Amino acid sequence: MICMLPKALTSLQHPIVKHCCQLRSKRKYRGEKREVVVPGLKMVREIAEKVPCHTLFISQDISDLPPSDQLYQITPEMMMKITGLPSPEPMAALFPMPEEVALNGKRPLLVLDQISDPGNMGTLIRTALAFGFEGTFLLGEATDPYHDRAIRASKGAVFRLPVAHATHEEFAAFAKAEKLAVIVADTKGSPIEDSKIRVDALVLGSESHGPAELLLQQFSTTTIPMSGEMESLNVAAAGAILMYTCRKGP
Repeated sequence: MICMLPKALTSLQHPIVKHCCQLRSKRKYRGEKREVVVPGLKMVREIAEKVPCHTLFISQDISDLPPSDQLYQITPEMMMKITGLPSPEPMAALFPMPEEVALNGKRPLLVLDQISDPGNMGTLIRTALAFGFEGTFLLGEATDPYHDRAIRASKGAVFRLPVAHATHEEFAAFAKAEKLAVIVADTKGSPIEDSKIRVDALVLGSESHGPAELLLQQFSTTTIPMSGEMESLNVAAAGAILMYTCRKGP
């Protein structure tokens, strides 16, 4: 259903404002409600082309609104509260959280092992989508891909690239069953330019802990050679280089 006329809201204590704040700040609440807050004109419009919009918020008159079940006209202060941003754009929306899907048959895959920073998570998923990866595994105690910082960093890619959670053991079994050629990024690995195998799945570990020992034992490893001035790159920067190189093939 498309609401042509917005309902006016002015109270920061309105239940839907409180609902949005809890969605942004509490992972458990997001998981229970299966709903997320998305800020920004361009991102909302792009996601709305693929995903039905539950609720649309605008803080000024805007033409060509995407369809939504509910439409609210709110104050700029309420938009700041809903989005958690100091200078938000005049549009935000509530979208259903994507359901997890099986990644069988999809290649290549990005595998994020206990990535804890939402900004890095979102950037990596955005890069994976840009380079033609077909899905993402999140292993271990990974951050929530629907954290508001992850959504913003991904530019909405978290709604377009399939995501699945797994333990390290589950992923190893999946890789064996799917006959995946897996390569793990590790500082002790072989230089990426020397890799002669096709890559069906690229594993990136957290900056603080690196990839899990189980993955290092079972799969080939690779690294990006450094000049010597720096020991490593930010995982999002390293991931972009490796994804591009892997996508080109051996």
